[in-house]
Amino acid sequence: MLPLLGLLGLLGLLGLAAPATASYAFYVGKNLTESGHVLLGGTGEEVSSHWLQLFPAKDHLANATITVGVTQDASYPATAREGVEIIGDLIKKHGFATYGGNPHLIADKDEGWVVWEFAGGETLWAAERLGPDVVRVSYPGYIEEFPVDFADSRDHMGSENLVDFAVAQGWWDPDGDEPFHVFKAYGVQGDSYHARTGGFKYMSQAALENATLAMVPVTEKDFMKRVRDPRICDDQSGYGQVIRVFEPGDPDLYLIWNAATGSVAAPFVPWYLGVEHVPPEFGQHRYLTTGASSTFLKTDYQLQEASVFAGRVFKRVLYYMCSAPKRFLPLVTDMFISFEDESAAAVTTWVDTAAKMLLATGDRDAARKMLTFFSRTRAYKSLEIGKTLTDALDGYAKLSGAWQIPKDDLINEMGSNETVNCLTGINPDEPADQQ
Repeated sequence: MLPLLGLLGLLGLLGLAAPATASYAFYVGKNLTESGHVLLGGTGEEVSSHWLQLFPAKDHLANATITVGVTQDASYPATAREGVEIIGDLIKKHGFATYGGNPHLIADKDEGWVVWEFAGGETLWAAERLGPDVVRVSYPGYIEEFPVDFADSRDHMGSENLVDFAVAQGWWDPDGDEPFHVFKAYGVQGDSYHARTGGFKYMSQAALENATLAMVPVTEKDFMKRVRDPRICDDQSGYGQVIRVFEPGDPDLYLIWNAATGSVAAPFVPWYLGVEHVPPEFGQHRYLTTGASSTFLKTDYQLQEASVFAGRVFKRVLYYMCSAPKRFLPLVTDMFISFEDESAAAVTTWVDTAAKMLLATGDRDAARKMLTFFSRTRAYKSLEIGKTLTDALDGYAKLSGAWQIPKDDLINEMGSNETVNCLTGINPDEPADQQ
């Protein structure tokens, strides 16, 4: 069995203020996609650098244990449902360490689950199944009406005290007319906050879900368009990711499309799980990494740090685009889509076929070398596009008089100033002349 895949969203709960950042997670059930497979995608909003890193698979002895919790290590089960059960069991036994609560969207080849863990030290959590005919967009994760007898439901799970605690706090009246509603009981409270229809960012979860439903049957190309929707993909988007969740016959053939920063300003690059090396330009760099401003470089990292950082290259594309967003966005997007179409054509016409033939003959080493060559070649091609764009857009900004010298402080205090979001008024589903 292949591991489940998950995307993280963040939310302050139980009386905390609304979040300044979160993460978009997209789920499309397999009955709504062209390929008949689950599609999972999203962004990550964090003030940090993002990079790619390989962790080789390894076997473990029976009854072996690892340390889990607030650490850098994690272990994933085989299916989404088992993942939910493990989360609930760990919370029940060990509690939940958090900075404000966490919703997760996890999925396997058959179904998805929204899992919402609540802050406050009461071991509270709830989970809702997403079936094959569902589209869900989380920003952050939400759960609405919920059966009080959820222990008998195949579509819901939660902590034993989920309903009783809400009743004790006066957050839900079991004798009233309204059914138990997880968001109304445990979500951010306020007239402008709603589970699906707004209060969190530029575009509501409901609007994004409806825009995705309008694409049915959804292709991977369609899905990339939705994940890079400029109405949501701004400077806070640290990366973009699209995955078709299925069983390819061999784990090495699992394909992840990853953008080095927010995908409105970076193309999706195809990465196979069978790759053996990640180019240094896509690995860890010191840009926006904790402690980088107050420490010097280790000699072991001198060449890594000397290399260009893909994340920074495409951040530059975003910032340059913002000098004339309605003019540059269509041009840049067309370049990215052409690159992605070229990559997808190679995947379907020869890469998958060649890798399967090599694996069938037992030559896994050759298969992995071929997959590594393909993914690294496409990564470097994307970087060439990024460098070309930054040179061209830099020249335009300076020659056209669009260049502006900064006058304000460098530091943008969280929540007190607007971040770079110059593209958010542009609807990618409308012709440019109607914007």
